[in-house]
Amino acid sequence: MVGQTVECPTCRKPIVVPPPPPPEMPCAFCKAPIPRDSVFCDLCGRRQPPDAAAPPAFFSNPKIRSRLMVAALPAAIAVVAAAAALAWMFLARHGGRDQGAAAVDAPPPVAFSVAAMDDVAESPADDYPVTVVAAPPPVEPPPAPPPEPAAPPAPAAPLETNAPPESEPDAADEVVTLFDRTSAKYKDVLEGIERNYRGRVVQVQTNFLGSLEKMENAMQEKGDLMGVLAVRKEQESFQGISEFPPKIRSAGSTYAEVAELKKKYNQQLDALQQDRDQEIALRTRQYDNRLAEFERRLTQAGKIDDALRVHAERERVRSRGGN
Repeated sequence: MVGQTVECPTCRKPIVVPPPPPPEMPCAFCKAPIPRDSVFCDLCGRRQPPDAAAPPAFFSNPKIRSRLMVAALPAAIAVVAAAAALAWMFLARHGGRDQGAAAVDAPPPVAFSVAAMDDVAESPADDYPVTVVAAPPPVEPPPAPPPEPAAPPAPAAPLETNAPPESEPDAADEVVTLFDRTSAKYKDVLEGIERNYRGRVVQVQTNFLGSLEKMENAMQEKGDLMGVLAVRKEQESFQGISEFPPKIRSAGSTYAEVAELKKKYNQQLDALQQDRDQEIALRTRQYDNRLAEFERRLTQAGKIDDALRVHAERERVRSRGGN
């Protein structure tokens, strides 16, 4: 239905079904609904935390994390087993060859150090020749060269006392810019509330006319001529209403079913209008509080003309009741 052109049941003119409002999220400070991708709140002006609109992390769920660990455990065991098998094959292939080469190249006499002579003297003689080799003297490391003298520190550069100061943005200009942006946003919010309200009223009108048509068919099947005429009279009277919302002034009828249907229709219109007025009042209070803050900051900064412009906007909003 969104974006399609339908016929208005009151004026018979084509209208376009409005799209649903964009997804919103509450402000982290004033709880006002703002677009989900907003960085600053358009009413309180505060910067939103970086994780205010971010979806929950995938691995933050303990159940998902535990399932992933259980699923990855067999793969880890298989990798460790494959590495152990490769290491064993490497040692089996190269270790024996290195030991055999060392045995062939070793000389037939067995050498002992001087520290092991006591054990050799006490052991019985055997057929193998024994050669006594004195242990080599310990090799002392060469003395370390003396440390080079440290270079004297370079003289500090003189401070430039005549350097121009860095330019800082004017806070009052930022307040003026924020005021213009907040005013435009407030106007867009009111237009969105009114557009949503009118779309819901049109839906209630369509449902009411459909209920009247069903009631006419039911009375026609029962053969109730006066009932059919009463329903058609209500249809003609309803289509002749030119005001908006098209509220039925005379709620009475000769048939109780028709009177009950008209009563429910008026109650639905009253509920929609009450919801719209409450939403506008809430947004107007938030807007007025923001304007009061702008007026105070501009007055403190000496921007009297801009402060008067903000004050005039506050008076205009109060006099019109937020409309």
